[in-house]
This record gives sequence, C-alpha cells and structure tokens, in this order.
Amino acid sequence: IIKREWSTEILEAAGIPSEMMPEPVNSTSVVGEVTAEASSQSGLCQGTPVVMGGGDVACAAAGAGAVTEGVSYVCLGSAAWMGFFSRKPVLDYESKLVNYCHVVPGGYALQYQMTGAGICYQWLRDTIYRYRALEDHSTERTDDFEMMNVEANKSGVGSNKLIFLPYMRGIWAGKTNPDARGVLFGLNLSNNVGDIYRSAIEGMAFGIKEIMDSFDNLGYSSKQVTVIGGCAKSKLWRQLIADITGREVLCPAVIREAGSLGASIAAAIGVGMIDSLDDTKKIIEIVDVSYPNEENHTKYQKYYNVFLETKSRFNDLFEKLANIE
Repeated sequence: IIKREWSTEILEAAGIPSEMMPEPVNSTSVVGEVTAEASSQSGLCQGTPVVMGGGDVACAAAGAGAVTEGVSYVCLGSAAWMGFFSRKPVLDYESKLVNYCHVVPGGYALQYQMTGAGICYQWLRDTIYRYRALEDHSTERTDDFEMMNVEANKSGVGSNKLIFLPYMRGIWAGKTNPDARGVLFGLNLSNNVGDIYRSAIEGMAFGIKEIMDSFDNLGYSSKQVTVIGGCAKSKLWRQLIADITGREVLCPAVIREAGSLGASIAAAIGVGMIDSLDDTKKIIEIVDVSYPNEENHTKYQKYYNVFLETKSRFNDLFEKLANIE
C-alpha cells in the first residue's frame, strides 16, 4: 500500500498470476467510456466517460469531507467506523488500524471499525420494541427507531446505571476478539426499556470514543467530527456522541448516501466539472452541529471508565463461553 502496487507475496500465496491484475490508477482517472452495449442495458449515454472511483470507505471519506489532513468522520450504519485523512500510511499492527487508498490522489483513508452499531439497535427493535408496540394501541405507529429514541431520551446520563457492550459480532479493532459478544451489565428492577435503548446508544458512543482515543495516541485528533450513515439521522445519537466524546458533531445534508456523493465527487474531478477535492467544501453542506454538554461529558467519563473495565474483564469469559460444547 506504500508503493501503491500489487503485492507479489499475496498474489503468489493466492495463486493469482500478476498479469491478471489491472494497472492501479487514481480514483479520479478516466478509465474508459460507456459502450453501445452498456448504454442499451443501463440507459446511460454512449460515450459517457467512466471514472475509476473508489471503495466504500474511501468514497465515504470524500463524501463526508475528510479530504485534507486532520479531518475526521464517523460512519454510523449497521457497523460503525471512524476515519481520518492522511498523506501517509500509518502502519500500526497492534491496534489493527486499516489503511485504504483514498479517493484523493496520493492520500490515505485511515480507519478503525466497530462491527456492532445500528445492527444492535435493530436487534433491540426486533426482539423488544416490536412486541411491545403490538400490544400498545394508544398511539399511532411511526418509525420504529424514532419511537425507540423517544423512549431512550426519557432516560438520563448513564441509562440508570446500565452499561452496554455493543460487540454482538465480535471485536475487530485494538485487541481483537472474534468470540466477543454483546453484554448488558447492571440491570436492576428499576430499569425500563428506555434505559435499555439508551444504554445501547451510549455503548456504541463509548466504542467510538475508544476509537477516538486510539487515533489520539497516533497523533490524529480533531475537535470536530462529521457523522454519516443511517443512524446519524438521529439528533439523539449525535448529541450522545458529542457528550461522550467531548467533540463537536457535524451533520451534513447528505447522510445516508455519503459514499455515493464521494464517488460522484471523484467522477466530477475526473471529467473536469470541479477542479479538485478542495472544492468539496462547497458541495458538502453542514446542516446541524451538536455541541458537547460539559456537565454530561464529565459524568460520562466515569461511565466510560466502567465501560472499558467491563470490556476488559469479560474478554476471557467470551472465549470460555465460545468454547463450551
């Protein structure tokens, strides 16, 4: 990835002849045009330039505006990840930092991933919320997740002393553990479903803060972070991330399709519609900013410490549970 060329070692290990691999090119390079056959099948005009584009992470980074040094973003989908733009690769094997070639020519998209985010909230919807909603005929049904957020918003900082570990699909950043699972720690008889919903959001935000701390340790830090992805639509999610991380959380106009926007930006540069990725600042509109509540941030620091210790203490138990036959 440093030389931006195919690894002969990996190709040999996979038994793939190097001559089968295409020539690596920049994401903004024009690599062809729409043929007559492709035009008839797609509806695109014959002769339309085809630009290389990039992978989902690289395009999402561009769509979130992370195209210059020191700019970060968080993608909140089924999984979550945080990324930074960098002019150089950062090889940190211990923390499992991933390096992608960025849409920006010569740039890199640095990424830490958390596999459990919106998928955990979806699980709560499918296992708890929908059964309760079927029994409740007092209100008109709206969006399930928004109704869950309403309940979560009735709870307070720390979710009435509940800690949620969002590792229902394992841990894949830092000290990886594929055997890790979700944990709801601290249940008491005064807890309600709103506490559970909120603890899930807080747990995901704690996981994001842990990723931010890892980036801080590598020298990559920012006072602001742009959020994209389906879960970023929620004002509550954005505010809890701000309160827990202590960072300003920026919400762009294009949230769910930031990756498509990034690919469009690469194409626009490739055909000369815009001059450079610096012009993305004119394209990406920030429509809302969530500022951290300092009082809540101070309280959340105590819960964050318990979150980290809970995660650490459960690590060995995850393996023991997985090995039971």
